[in-house]
Formats: sequence, structure tokens, C-alpha cells
Amino acid sequence: AFSAYIRSGLAMFESLMVPVGFRKYGMTEPQALSVLGMFKGMVTPVIFFPATLIGSFSRLIVPEMAEAYEKQDRKKIEAVAVRSVKATLVFSFFVMCVFLFFADPLGKTLYSSTEASAYIRLLAPLVPLMYLDNVVDSLLKGLNGQVTTMKINIVDSIVRVLLVVFLLPKTGFDGYLFVTYISTLLNGTLSINRFLKISKIKVPVAEVIFFPLLSSFTAVLAPFVFFMIVAPASPVFLKITVCALVYALIVWFDDIRNLLKKYLTKMPKSGRIATNIQAPSGK
Repeated sequence: AFSAYIRSGLAMFESLMVPVGFRKYGMTEPQALSVLGMFKGMVTPVIFFPATLIGSFSRLIVPEMAEAYEKQDRKKIEAVAVRSVKATLVFSFFVMCVFLFFADPLGKTLYSSTEASAYIRLLAPLVPLMYLDNVVDSLLKGLNGQVTTMKINIVDSIVRVLLVVFLLPKTGFDGYLFVTYISTLLNGTLSINRFLKISKIKVPVAEVIFFPLLSSFTAVLAPFVFFMIVAPASPVFLKITVCALVYALIVWFDDIRNLLKKYLTKMPKSGRIATNIQAPSGK
């Protein structure tokens, strides 16, 4: 409880110091509150809105991981962890690509703001790490790593406060974006590194990272180019829906391919068994 109070206090102090830093940079108070309100009230909700699905999912894996940890079932721990990480990255890479390609129409449709569009695109590369960090924290809690998670969050909060105090008066809102990047990278890297050390699992990089990233990029780029040439005035949510359908088909075909691959790897053994059984009939 005490550590939670420390983190809350640091977060409150940061919130107070951000407008102060903007004013020291040369912004008026209305300008500072306006840019901060746009970032926290317009951009951040868009970035984290898809994460509501990840939040529900991450809460469900805590008891499953805790049960496997209590039984010291290494196979189940690895299976749950790999499945959770893969599902998160499959989803978050797609969201990242959508924000990268459709930031302009999203900002104009939702807020009639080109500034919001620019900041949505700037934060898009952080989406996979933001979402994955949330899931990894839940996995750590299932492995009895609540204290570790809290320590990492406190370290992150301290770094944020220090950067806000010393950086914002010199760099303004650009510095605040830099703080957001550093904080996300620091928290995510520490959490993932700690989880891999505790769980001792091996993550299949090609399956979990490279394929979802390439598939997401392809699934969003192809419809984006198609609509840009054929129907540029189409509603942005129609374009995103088409991208989601294309991506779902790619993921579905990959799942079928993996099932066939597993089935075919068993075929030689089955063939040998069948040959041994039929051998006596040749006499």
C-alpha cells in the first residue's frame, strides 16, 4: 500500500509540474493548458481505446498463470505466456499500422484537428510496447511478481518526474513527447526483461513478432492504396473495417497453415506404424 501511495504522489507531482514546465518554456497558461488538454483529452484516449480489449484479456490470464505457477507447471506457463504475447502483438501491430496510415482522417473525423492527427501518428510506434507492457504486468502478477511490477512503476514515475522538471522548461511540448517515449521504452523493457528472467521461457521471435508485423503492414497498406486510388472519399471507419477483414483472413490462413504443418509432421510416424502392421500379410 505504501508503494502505491508513493507512485500516486509522484504522478500527482508530475501533473502539477508539466504546466509549470510549459510556462517556463515560454507558453502562456492558456496555451499550456490547451496543448496538454489536446494531448490527454484527445490523443491519448484514441491511442488507448483499443487497449480496452487487451485490458479485459489481461485480467483473465492472471488466475490461469497463477494456477500454473502454483503447480510449477512449466509447460503451461510457457504456453500461456507465448499465447498471450502473440495475441497481444497480433492485435497491437495492426492498431499501430492503422494509426500510422489513417491518423489524418481519424484526427479530422473525430476532432477536426490536424494537430491531433500528427500526435496520433507520433505515438503510434509506441502502441505495441504499451499494450504488451500491460499484458506482461498481468503475467508477472500471475507469477507472484506484484512487488517487481510496483518497483518498476515507481522507477518509471521517478524518471518521468526528473525529465519533466529538467527537460520541459528547455524543450516545451517536444520534451513532453520525448518523456512519453522514454517512459514507455523504460517501463516496457524492464517489465519484459524481468518476466523473461522469472518465467525462463523462449519466445519464438519469427512467429510472435516478424509475422504479425509484416501481416499488419500488408493488411493495412493494400486497402489504404486501393481506397486512395479508387475511392478516396470513403469514410475512414469503412477503410479500417476493410483492413481488419483482410488482416483477419491473413491470420486465419496462418492458423490453418500451422495446423496442417503439425499434422504433416506426424505423418511419417503414422506411415511407419502402418507399414509394420501390414508386413505379415505379405507371407
